[in-house]
Amino acid sequence: MPQKTLIKASEVTTESRLFSSNPDPYLLQQQEFTGGGKELGKGSYARVVEVVFRGKKAALKILEDEKTGTNEKEIMCYLAEFHNTCIVQFFGYMLCDGYYLIAMEHMAKGSIRNRIEASKEPLPWSLRLQWIKQITKGLAFLHENLIVHRDIKGANILIDEHSNAKIADFGSAVKIGDKPLEDIAGTLCWMAPEIFLQEPYDKEVDIYSLAVTFWEIVSWKMPDIEEIVNAKNLDTNSSKTSAEDTNAIEDIFTPSDTLLPFYKAILSGKRLPLPHNTPPKIAKYITWGWMGRSDERPTAGQLLSKLETHYEEILHASQPK
Repeated sequence: MPQKTLIKASEVTTESRLFSSNPDPYLLQQQEFTGGGKELGKGSYARVVEVVFRGKKAALKILEDEKTGTNEKEIMCYLAEFHNTCIVQFFGYMLCDGYYLIAMEHMAKGSIRNRIEASKEPLPWSLRLQWIKQITKGLAFLHENLIVHRDIKGANILIDEHSNAKIADFGSAVKIGDKPLEDIAGTLCWMAPEIFLQEPYDKEVDIYSLAVTFWEIVSWKMPDIEEIVNAKNLDTNSSKTSAEDTNAIEDIFTPSDTLLPFYKAILSGKRLPLPHNTPPKIAKYITWGWMGRSDERPTAGQLLSKLETHYEEILHASQPK
């Protein structure tokens, strides 16, 4: 897709121009936008530019993959009916040359990944614990409304001007139906083992990803495949090793697959090492969340309840002694 500073009025579809007679309340008009051009971020299937929407600064996500764009638009329209302060606010969408353009709130401080990369020193525990609670609250909201995100990670958690964390990027998200999910989705270090084993799965995969995201926040660095493969903290309680799993690995992956050591490490119970200063209860929630067996992981609601109940205790434990 050609790089554009903003969409020309002539490029907007007839459907968009007829907004006034269209029953879709989220279909926007080109005239509602001004400015544009500053790139806020770029991924495999989309780029995000800064615009002015109805007089206020906003972000416009240009989805360059038709399937991903259609999916994200549908999920965002569905979630907009409920509104949650821990989910990036969705304003609406437009169509341009067959691509979806999604308008959403401007998140002034970028992603958690951006913050980690920009600062060698971790931000205060009070702020990081706030993020952990807000992300968990957002995920509980998604699961209550039958949405599985499937790509929870620091890069998809955005921070607003008031330093509040919100879940974003719904290109991989799906609405839970009558049948379990089966397709591969997500990012490797955050991916629950049932996904790479190509087993049917449900919203528990998000809990595994959430635990790794907690690890990002407390460790203040990105997870690394080699760090997992070489980990010495073998936790048999987190393992998912059985003859059936071993056979599945051998059936799915060849011995020459460069990621085979990673898969085997995860199945044997190896996990990312927790920093020594991790608040004990947060360490407990992380190890609970990345259990190898999906039925042994907590729900997002359970984690949120624990965080709300013990928040002051956790905050106190995080302070330097």
